[in-house]
Amino acid sequence: MNGASIVKLDPQVQARLDAFCLDNGVLQVVHADFYRQFDQEQLSVFGHRHAAYVLPTWELITKLDELIKEVSPSRSAIEIGAGNGLLGMALGIPCTDNRMQEWPDIQALYQSTGQPTVTYGEHVETFDAAAAVYHYKPEVVVAAWVTHLYTEEQSHRGGNMFGVDEVQLLHKIKRYIFVGNVGPHHLKPLFDQCQKFTTIEPLGLFSRARNPDSNVIWVWDNPDYAP
Repeated sequence: MNGASIVKLDPQVQARLDAFCLDNGVLQVVHADFYRQFDQEQLSVFGHRHAAYVLPTWELITKLDELIKEVSPSRSAIEIGAGNGLLGMALGIPCTDNRMQEWPDIQALYQSTGQPTVTYGEHVETFDAAAAVYHYKPEVVVAAWVTHLYTEEQSHRGGNMFGVDEVQLLHKIKRYIFVGNVGPHHLKPLFDQCQKFTTIEPLGLFSRARNPDSNVIWVWDNPDYAP
């Protein structure tokens, strides 16, 4: 929850965020200037309440689109771990997710810790990351706040037993674009096994993380990519 549960909720601020950013309860893409009006604590609460890690802005969408087209003018791209599918929908690319937060045991776990679960977009297709890449054969994969695969051999890195093997993923694509935060994501195996990457700190990247200065986009390119 990134500490959102210990922040005092401001009902007026939350009502304003809900009114502007939701359409029939579904999070929408807004301009960055709107989120800049609020302190991070209230944005963290807002993200927690709606099970949203990234709070998408049009500025973020524009940057992601530029990063896709740099290496794939035809925009051969998909989103994995899409959740509500808002990023992929705004980018006009297929959205995929294993939809694990619909699994009864996972829902029970989240409920026990007081965390809301994701409401998946109706357009989000049920594929894990490897299956999605096999199915669509994209040049570019976009992901936001996706958890890497947990292994006992590298247990110090944390992760999720149903997470994404990002190292293997990169071998099959041309570019991997990851939207995240240095705090929860700095132990990804990609940093050691695929050391050449680009770090971007774009304007307009908002999230529920309590350390917003650490919000980043990381870009890994595969120099050996062959379609």
